[in-house]
Amino acid sequence: MLFNVNNPEINQTQMRLTTILLMICLSTGAMAQTFQIKGRVKDSNDTTGIIGASISVTTPKDTTKRFGAFTDINGNFAVLNLQNGLYNVKITSIGYTTQQKVVTITDQDFVFDDIMLVSDAKLLKEVVVQSKAIRVEQKGDTTQYNAESFKVNQDANAEDLLKKMPGVSVVDGKVQAQGEDIKRVTVDGREFFGDDATAALKNLPAEIIDKVQVFDRLSDQAQFSGFNDGNTEKTVNIVT
Repeated sequence: MLFNVNNPEINQTQMRLTTILLMICLSTGAMAQTFQIKGRVKDSNDTTGIIGASISVTTPKDTTKRFGAFTDINGNFAVLNLQNGLYNVKITSIGYTTQQKVVTITDQDFVFDDIMLVSDAKLLKEVVVQSKAIRVEQKGDTTQYNAESFKVNQDANAEDLLKKMPGVSVVDGKVQAQGEDIKRVTVDGREFFGDDATAALKNLPAEIIDKVQVFDRLSDQAQFSGFNDGNTEKTVNIVT
């Protein structure tokens, strides 16, 4: 920026503007700085990495604002774009007990020591079935698919499996059932990755799935009030 040496008042104004612009640039740079929460999730029995574990990160002030990630094939994860502050971290994986931790980020990435998940005995009880499985059956308003009847590759995810099932398709990148977008995914009746159905289906391994149930779920308001307001959302429940 050039200054007018013949007019001190203009020079002072220009210097003030330059200072203000510099402060804005520095402030913007500080605000743009983000950090990560990183770590590795392991099985407490054999210390191997757990693939597909869900990492959910929220702030105590606003639990609706959620960050998340899934562990890779070695159990590693990284939750990105976090600023300084206090965070609640929830680690869940099918067949394991849930862990919750509180961490604080202060001007650097937060790196966990290895997170050891303990097997949930209630979910791992052996069930022996000695009958031929039905491919598809209708139970009231729920359509149930038997996963064993649909062949997919060994590394397939839930979305790959669902695409093999009659009445299920992918349109514009979204999985649809009976012509409607799938809005929510639950695992054994429990919420899985909030309302991001696409992310849930892409990151859930097909090999752990026993059955897939498709039904119209009442809205949260209707479930709370007990009054059916007619609003539903297409939901998939994964039975492991």
